[in-house]
Amino acid sequence: MASLNTLRTKGGWIISIVIGIALLAFILPEVFRGSGGPNPNKIKVGEIYGEKVSYTEYSNRYDYYNALMSALNGRSNFSNEETEQILDMAWQALINEYVYVPGFEKLGLMPFDEEKTDMVAGQYISPIIMREFSDPQTGMFDRAALANFVASLDNPNALMVWENLKQQMEEQRAQQKYMTLVSKGMNVTDMEVDAQYDADDKTYSAKVVAQMYSEIPDSLVTVSDADINKYYDSHRKLFREKASRDLEYVVFNVLPSEEDYAAAKDAIEQMAADFAANTTPMQFATLNTQGHMDDSFKKEIEIPAEIAAVIWDQPEAMYGPVLSNDVYTMARLGEVKMIPDSLGARHILLPPANDNVADSLVALLRGGADFEEVALKHSVDPSVQQNKGDLGVFTPEMIDMMIPGFSDELLAHNTGDVFTIDAQWGIHIVEKTYQSEPVKKAQVAIIEYNVDPSSTTEMDVLNQVNQFHQAAVGSYDNFRKAVSDNGLSKRVARVNSTDRNVSGLQDSKELVRWAFSNDKGSVSSDIRIGTDTYVIAVLTGVTEDGIGSVDRYRDEIRMAVAQQKKEELLVSRIKGSTIEEVAAAVGKEVVDVQDVKFSAYAIPSVGSDGKLIGAITSGVPQGTLSKPVVGDNGVYMFVITGETPNEITKETEKVVLESANQVYLDQRLTFALDGIADVKDGRVKYF
Repeated sequence: MASLNTLRTKGGWIISIVIGIALLAFILPEVFRGSGGPNPNKIKVGEIYGEKVSYTEYSNRYDYYNALMSALNGRSNFSNEETEQILDMAWQALINEYVYVPGFEKLGLMPFDEEKTDMVAGQYISPIIMREFSDPQTGMFDRAALANFVASLDNPNALMVWENLKQQMEEQRAQQKYMTLVSKGMNVTDMEVDAQYDADDKTYSAKVVAQMYSEIPDSLVTVSDADINKYYDSHRKLFREKASRDLEYVVFNVLPSEEDYAAAKDAIEQMAADFAANTTPMQFATLNTQGHMDDSFKKEIEIPAEIAAVIWDQPEAMYGPVLSNDVYTMARLGEVKMIPDSLGARHILLPPANDNVADSLVALLRGGADFEEVALKHSVDPSVQQNKGDLGVFTPEMIDMMIPGFSDELLAHNTGDVFTIDAQWGIHIVEKTYQSEPVKKAQVAIIEYNVDPSSTTEMDVLNQVNQFHQAAVGSYDNFRKAVSDNGLSKRVARVNSTDRNVSGLQDSKELVRWAFSNDKGSVSSDIRIGTDTYVIAVLTGVTEDGIGSVDRYRDEIRMAVAQQKKEELLVSRIKGSTIEEVAAAVGKEVVDVQDVKFSAYAIPSVGSDGKLIGAITSGVPQGTLSKPVVGDNGVYMFVITGETPNEITKETEKVVLESANQVYLDQRLTFALDGIADVKDGRVKYF
């Protein structure tokens, strides 16, 4: 288990080979208990590549990864964030199983047996193995740590971790091959190079007349229902939607009352009197604070200025209590020490249970043996070949993060002393090489005391919530009237099936789940959000995967059709054979523009419109009046007045295009494959 603990202490959430993870944040609910509930095998939580994913299949996969994380971390209780990661791992594992692995197998990309061996013990070590078995001090791959871990595989938990690592290695290697295969096929043709070169080889100046759509009042164009339906029918793909829900909701916050503030003040004043009289302020603060207790030693400048101004150099003084944001704070000075900011050392690392060897080497070094030679010969630290055991100069806090208690041992010895430290990675033979001048540092005993709502206050709020719910339940009209009658502020939100919180409401997964489990017009019961908030919501809109209805997009379509009609109107106004005649006909000025390049984002004095930039740089003969350019923001006419060659070569253009093809290749491939797989994530109702 020692090797498994090594992985644990590195904080490794080792399941990181995921492709396009959809963020998810729900703890598995205890549903389907008893004999009368639905059959979990018939409940679909999603669909991947046309295959139904049942509740049972997904929850079994979750159970596996939950057990894996428990084995890896040595605990079974996880935070909400960690649970969300486990749920994501389970879902991504199913996507890999249904989509990626079968495809890789058909292409012959999965590693063969000899390759698998090489990934662990050969020349091309898997990045998965290198990451998980790297030295924490140097970041370099540690073969000894890997060997120790493999030796512990008689332990069931270690074996579970190892089997998962092997799966990750195989999938990562196959993915790497696939990405390389595709990237090598991303060739740039001569035609593409020529087109890009022609677009970039010149900078243009022009005279432009611009008519903007925003200048035409909407009242001048008429959009009929027939126009809207015609546009919808010819642009249906634009209205493809993912499942979402529209909500309106009100929030009831449980806040401290005047009585709660008065009670908190009495309590903190009594505690302050006891704190001021106590002779062990650090111990008192540890027992009484409701905040995080930091017992590290700090310099004066590292302490909040308002606290330091009162207590520094004054052991009997006390800061506070001061109330801010419903938290009382008070502080006293704890133990004071002279501690250096920097330490230096070099070490020789021996495997555990080598005390006799360590004692012999300490005796050799104290007798004058060359430290570097002994380190090169005996240290199992992989970095010894580069640094000969020298750890350099570091802060006490930094070294303690890697080797707990290391700095205390160094501070207890003089520079030049050689001694041993038993630590997690083995036995360290240490020579202290440096210590900066000690400076005054102190512990600060800080007590934080929250002003919390009492049970009476919470009951008062709950009564308000219940009264509102009785008035609002039944329909949207009831909800809207209850909001108005109670003078409440209504909020609006849209949540997607992959959302796990309503924007602006942390820990609101229950509200999202409710939204996807009810019908339009439903009014929720009171839903608790966090520890001090209640929400009542009404479901105002339901959208499923597919093409949205014309009514849902009627306003957007009306704007698009109106712009089309404005385009026609502006084009009809254009008359004349010169740019000046066109300007006179439409009542606009001719604008001189300079330095227009194909890669430009905008044209000074005209604005950002890619269609106009493309037209000016497309090779219209100099001095020739262009055809009307129907752009994103308006209708334009122009005349090229000058062309300036750019210093650019086709070779440079080819390099630029090839680089552009490789940028975000992984993400684009993943997006394309997920689209082909038609992944439908419906877990929101259950998880």
